[in-house]
Amino acid sequence: MPHYIICNFSTPIQLTKIKIIWESDINYASKYSIEYFDAINKEFIELVHCKDISGAKHSVSLNSEICFSKIRLMVYETKGQARLLIRNLRFFGHIIS
Repeated sequence: MPHYIICNFSTPIQLTKIKIIWESDINYASKYSIEYFDAINKEFIELVHCKDISGAKHSVSLNSEICFSKIRLMVYETKGQARLLIRNLRFFGHIIS
């Protein structure tokens, strides 16, 4: 731990929501953060930190006007198996052209 997954988008986006379906109600992340990559400073910056999560399904609403093309889901703690187990990861937002 920690484990992470990085998603690269082909065009800059402005996210409004992320939906995660973990492996099951007994194998999920209980503490994680969602970070975007700041291309100017060449570092990941936290958008939201989620803790005390339970169950397989979780949605995160983002109230940010930041546009980016790379995002990282960083998992710090899990319940069940100590590895990253995701069934579905969906992003909702606006493409910035």
